[in-house]
Amino acid sequence: MKEQKILFVKPFSTLGYAITPPLSLGYLASYLRKDGWSNIEILDCTLKQVSPEKFKEYVLEKKPDVIGVTVYSNNIKIVKEQINVAKEANPEVLVVIGGPHASAIDSKELMGYFDKIDFAFKGEGEKGLKMLLEKLFQNKDIPLSHIPGLVYRSEGEVFFNPVYFEEDLDSLPFPAWDFMPPGEYPEAPAGSFFKQLPIGYLVTSRGCPYNCTFCASKSVVGRNMRMRSADNIIEEMKWAIEKYGIKEFHIMDDNFTAHRARAVEVLEKIVANNFNISLFGANGLRLDTLDDELLKLMKKAGFYAIHVGIESGSQRIMDHMNKHIKKEMVEERIKAIRKMGFRTGGAFIIGYPEENEDDLRQTYEFSRKLMLDRAGFNFYLPLPGSEMYTWLKESGRIDGVDWDKIRFDNITVCPKGISRETLKKWHRKIFLGFWLRPRIVFNVLRDLRSPAHLKLILKRVFNYLRPTK
Repeated sequence: MKEQKILFVKPFSTLGYAITPPLSLGYLASYLRKDGWSNIEILDCTLKQVSPEKFKEYVLEKKPDVIGVTVYSNNIKIVKEQINVAKEANPEVLVVIGGPHASAIDSKELMGYFDKIDFAFKGEGEKGLKMLLEKLFQNKDIPLSHIPGLVYRSEGEVFFNPVYFEEDLDSLPFPAWDFMPPGEYPEAPAGSFFKQLPIGYLVTSRGCPYNCTFCASKSVVGRNMRMRSADNIIEEMKWAIEKYGIKEFHIMDDNFTAHRARAVEVLEKIVANNFNISLFGANGLRLDTLDDELLKLMKKAGFYAIHVGIESGSQRIMDHMNKHIKKEMVEERIKAIRKMGFRTGGAFIIGYPEENEDDLRQTYEFSRKLMLDRAGFNFYLPLPGSEMYTWLKESGRIDGVDWDKIRFDNITVCPKGISRETLKKWHRKIFLGFWLRPRIVFNVLRDLRSPAHLKLILKRVFNYLRPTK
């Protein structure tokens, strides 16, 4: 019998405004449930406001046999606190971590920092976690060295097995929506766009074929883009509409439109099914994939808003990031997107290591020039697994990182020749220069759907404006 209680945990965050269902944990939960593990729970600590202190009480009450935690580079301090209190509550509980940080960081460094964990996984964990549980609780004769992606200790040494990437995504069950019900989540994560409630979240592919220097996604899901079939995606959408009454879907892929033919097939099937839903490309699309013909089809299928990665207003910095896009194209595509009636958001990075003050000035001017409805301005983070992180370490620009201070709203690394105070001033100038304009304020007010939506937007604004360490 597979009766052991498995508790998957999305860690607590003090930001509390960008709360979306943890789809990666949803996939792990549904994969194990399909294999017969019946006592599973997903705890979203930010959604439920379970701080590390409260987590100890939770573990004492729920008595899990296994705790699985997702780790991002910007939350490892809190994850460590939660793991430590869990082990205090029950020293025998099996603790396993995974996610982007665990996938990208050196295995010995990982196991040294998280000294209380039992195991970690790199890459995609569905197959490996199932094998580990079968070995530990079902007495199956599976050597630890045969479990894909597993990081483990043996006789004082740390070992790491080759990662596994699932090629047939249609073979995976849909994520366990019932463990993260759509109605429990905020109306608009980070105060962004939404039109209709309830909202459902979809991942239709894994992997990203691009090689932006600041991004570490390839460490988790690989460079090769693996895609669910259009029929499989439509089946999940139909199921979610019927079971949860979903009226809007947010697409959370690394890049939904990277493979044009597959995107067209999905969109055409959405149109053919006459779902009458709204769609938002929430996780960032590449502008060079959004031609007019595709945009028209997206509009027909129900897309009303698109979030795009711009990153900088400096062509020099765009080139250094390996974006392979031109400012002129960005401006032209944003105009075309706006002309077709899409709400448009853009993402920018402030403090990229090669920036100078002229680059920051160009970002300030470019972000104001573009016809965007929203824009996010996050400080650069040296993410393990990214090309820039490796370059910074090899060039001596960083000698290790204080992971306890890693946050997108905090300065981790300053560009050469720019002080922390100067970078903070530029960040504030760029942020306020974009948002405190009549057109932007009017657009935000027009898009408000509820007091809760306004609260999320204000929380995000206040967080950006709070003193930065």
